[in-house]
Amino acid sequence: MRLTFYIFFCFLISMVQVSCTADEPDNMVVNDDTQDEEDEQGNEPDEDEEPTLDIVITEYWYDFIFDYDHPSQLDIRKLNTATIENNKLIKIEFQEFEGDVGGDIRVVKRFEYENDLLTFYDISSGRLTWDFTYDANDRIIAATQWDEPAFYYFRFVHQSETLIYHEKLTLPHDDPQTEIIERIVLTFDENDNVLSAGFDNDLDGEAENKNICTYENNSLTSVQFYNGEELNYSYSSSPKRDTEVFLYDNSIGKKVNRIISAPRFASIYIDTYQHTIHSEYIPSEVSNQYSYTIVSSAAPFYWSRWRNRPMGGGQEGTNRERIQFGFEGVD
Repeated sequence: MRLTFYIFFCFLISMVQVSCTADEPDNMVVNDDTQDEEDEQGNEPDEDEEPTLDIVITEYWYDFIFDYDHPSQLDIRKLNTATIENNKLIKIEFQEFEGDVGGDIRVVKRFEYENDLLTFYDISSGRLTWDFTYDANDRIIAATQWDEPAFYYFRFVHQSETLIYHEKLTLPHDDPQTEIIERIVLTFDENDNVLSAGFDNDLDGEAENKNICTYENNSLTSVQFYNGEELNYSYSSSPKRDTEVFLYDNSIGKKVNRIISAPRFASIYIDTYQHTIHSEYIPSEVSNQYSYTIVSSAAPFYWSRWRNRPMGGGQEGTNRERIQFGFEGVD
């Protein structure tokens, strides 16, 4: 099951690998981190420069273009386009182009809400879905995951606002015959960031081994793994706000997103942990790989993010990746 979660979150992060060749808007602040290293001094985000949070995202698309050098090979474009309402994702549609010819449009992700809470999340065209249950206080208490071809059941026990058990069950949470297969103990800070995560193997309420996370301005700076390894992130003196993290946290719910991510936070595999950073700002280790356009210095959400790389595997050409957002009141 840990592998299932790993695939799930790798899939989410892989969506940010996108492309386009359009010119940048004239009124955007352009930041090319692959060429400018003066800002990358390992400084934390400046607490005196908090971004404006009343932004409204109206557009979100991402694509990947295989731009072949040989004229006999048609370029391939994989385009994903989102529908957004009130800063929440409703659906994401996919279309593949070969040259100028587009294939069928299909829905690959779908989000359903009730009372502003996410109740159904289709992650992969019906092959991987979540159904969420909440209590009278709008706290998530259970989930059913369909991971083709099987159902998996989870219960989330709120010992307090900052101490939560993530439990994998044999049956649905409200079945009196259900039993705990696995428990992960999560602790949170007052901003719903995960402070620690570990497996409670003997079900005594305490994690035998746990990973410890530290943050600055809701951005992950280090993970101390229980096996002694360590993972660190640094931030530029002018950090960029991660627009995609903002949108997904606003859609799924920041705390919900981290509760269902518990196996990721409890993992000891550093290479897989890096795929899900869950930070409000983009660490230098990620931002250095891309170029950006920023909405403004007061609200440093990124408008677009892109990179071009040579093809591998003996292919001649360029892989062009791009992610693009639109904002209300920003032309």
